[in-house]
Amino acid sequence: VKADNLALYKKRLTETDENKAMAEVQKSMSKVFAQTPPTIGIFSPQRDTAQVNTDYLRLQGLITGPRGLDKVVFRVNGKFLRGRKLVRAEAGEPVNGKKNYRIDKNLPLRNGKNEVTIIAYGADGLSARKDIIVEKANLIAGKADVDAYIPKTQMKNTNAVAVVIGVKNYQSSDVPFVEYATRDAKKVKEYLIKTLGYNPQNIIYLINPTYAKLREVFGSETNYRGKLYRFAKKGADVFVYYTGHGAPDVKSREPYLVPADCNPSFVSMNGYPLKLLYRNLSKISAKSITVVIDACFSGGSNKGMLLAKASPLTVTPLPSGGLSSNAIVMTSSKGDEISSWYPDKKHSLFTYFFLKALQGEGDKNSDGILTLGEMKDYIESNVSYYASRFYGRHQYPVIKGNPDKIIVRYK
Repeated sequence: VKADNLALYKKRLTETDENKAMAEVQKSMSKVFAQTPPTIGIFSPQRDTAQVNTDYLRLQGLITGPRGLDKVVFRVNGKFLRGRKLVRAEAGEPVNGKKNYRIDKNLPLRNGKNEVTIIAYGADGLSARKDIIVEKANLIAGKADVDAYIPKTQMKNTNAVAVVIGVKNYQSSDVPFVEYATRDAKKVKEYLIKTLGYNPQNIIYLINPTYAKLREVFGSETNYRGKLYRFAKKGADVFVYYTGHGAPDVKSREPYLVPADCNPSFVSMNGYPLKLLYRNLSKISAKSITVVIDACFSGGSNKGMLLAKASPLTVTPLPSGGLSSNAIVMTSSKGDEISSWYPDKKHSLFTYFFLKALQGEGDKNSDGILTLGEMKDYIESNVSYYASRFYGRHQYPVIKGNPDKIIVRYK
């Protein structure tokens, strides 16, 4: 009997200890719960920095308060949102103790930079704050969205070297000009500086260069130590952008860049061989090499054939070996296609969507990082669609490289 009573006593003691322990845990959790401020979750915009081309920001999200919410305050550039207007006097929207508050607001914006602040006050006196920077593009006639807003990131690539080339005007009257080449090259240079963190002094910028100038920069068949080679430090990133005409040699079908003083009918004599460009780039001890070519090599163009009495040819504008495994190569079209323009945006079709991807539209999963794979999907799908829509023809950009390679970090 004593043994049974002792067992019963121990059981009751254990249950009492467990109950006390549980009560202590619940008490502690209650304290933690009481000290938890509201949580502000924003669905749109998807990042803490955003750019828009409209007069309003569509702000959507959800605020939760563990012990209920008292009020929510929306502030734009120091003014408070009251209804649909911004006022100087402090204003807030009462929530009356509800634990959830769904955000769906149109916030008026001014041109340029806007500072948006959301403050949630809990019923227990605790609060939470969320800040968003919104850039409203001040669009003017003839200015595309990729021109009006160029994202400035924290990326610093001070040792990187770039060559940016735009060939719009040709010395021969038989060669049609390339409508937006100068504009394309100028904007690519600006994105390199502001978005990718390049040092302006490390960018070789050429407008309407001659054959001699291309040899000076990229080197020749017998000497690869051109200006670019001498600029690039060991382990630096190297970037090359070319927009202008490309043309094939009719006999060899080898693709060539067409400088301003070149006659495409004699391109093997005064054009710059694409094969030589790739070969000389491979001599640079670079961390990475990126080549972006916005030109077609079929012998055709948006304004007609470059080669007299010739039909479009099929050539391969990609390197057949030679570049390192960490190289990226982008061409605006396949070898037998014509690279199109986007007149409404005053850019080439390819370069417009190339810049649009860098601007942030290519960041498919909205994680603040643009990878080559995301960029490839964005450019290929948009260029092929709009080439068909605008001109009824095929244009399929070719993008080669490691899809996981990070191109831009926006945060």
